[in-house]
Amino acid sequence: MTRPRRVLVAGSAGPLGTELVAQLTRRGDVVSGADLSAERLAEVSAAVAEHPGVFHGSVVNLQDPDEVATWVRGAVDPETGHLDGLLHIVGGWRGGKVFTENTLEDLDFLVAGQLRTLANTTLAAYDALLAGPAPRVAIVSQHSVSEPSAGGAAYAAAKAGAETWIRAMAEGFAASGHADAAATVLSIKAILTPAMREAQPERTFPGFTAVADLAAELAGLWDINAADLNGHLTRLGG
Repeated sequence: MTRPRRVLVAGSAGPLGTELVAQLTRRGDVVSGADLSAERLAEVSAAVAEHPGVFHGSVVNLQDPDEVATWVRGAVDPETGHLDGLLHIVGGWRGGKVFTENTLEDLDFLVAGQLRTLANTTLAAYDALLAGPAPRVAIVSQHSVSEPSAGGAAYAAAKAGAETWIRAMAEGFAASGHADAAATVLSIKAILTPAMREAQPERTFPGFTAVADLAAELAGLWDINAADLNGHLTRLGG
């Protein structure tokens, strides 16, 4: 009997996280989600309760390596000790319209939220992922890394750091000899949530990527050969 995939979702209770958990559990996966809101995690659990897969939601401060390590240990397959995926979709944005509206406080906030959380989760999960048959690790980045705006310098710099971290992890996967392991980046212009569309039904949102489409890209990573993903960046939208 084929074992269900065991997937970590970091940032599982926002609009993208909720949709991603739904798509993974519809597929039958066992999903361990981390977020800061117990209330929102409970809402996700209720929304996917009838799906064939399973969702375990945990309140975790992803900036705390000890909390992350405990979360990861609880998510691995109890019989094999492996994980099949880590989808890191922790959000957060700060910035302005001109360069001088970037602040060191904003930079610290974004690096902690985007890069520190990624470092904690990937380091804690690395060995268990390598023990899996076809592990997938992914982050969602933004086109602003290569096309930064003056007022978004702090945000683009934090995202650039996260992309570099993933490329380094991909090199680690390659060096390990695990031909079916992949760490990759999905880059978007901006995300389009159902609430945004409802609030502005007349707007076309050119180049934006809908939540459901982005979740489908993440959930479908196991359907793509690792060689076509590992260390690569996939640009979505405009």
